[in-house]
Amino acid sequence: MICPNPKCKKQNPDDNVFCEYCGTRLDASSTPTVYEIKIEKPEKNVTARTWKCSLCGVENTADMNSCVKCGNPRIQKPVKDPSNKLDRFQEKSGDPGKIFAKIITIYLYIAIGVVVVVGIIGFLCEL
Repeated sequence: MICPNPKCKKQNPDDNVFCEYCGTRLDASSTPTVYEIKIEKPEKNVTARTWKCSLCGVENTADMNSCVKCGNPRIQKPVKDPSNKLDRFQEKSGDPGKIFAKIITIYLYIAIGVVVVVGIIGFLCEL
């Protein structure tokens, strides 16, 4: 089935509800009420990758920009530069805000412990 979008006009499989390139609805009258999803294991020598729709969970091939079942656009994850030292540090250390909160909590417990020890020593010295 050919995409009705004038900017796309690419050929799609007949069972697609949405265009796999631009996400345009192909034909409202042919929308099936029950979807049949067949996911076959690729051959060992095939290097094609798939991506899973974040909305409906259908596996789509790597060249598709939108889901064939629901039309949800593909979400691209930002690619991290392995040479960037800040990215590597953040991966190893985690969220800086959480680390700072943990450090403050540790210092607070130490300060409370010191106050308790000094109070006990002061109380024992008065006896």
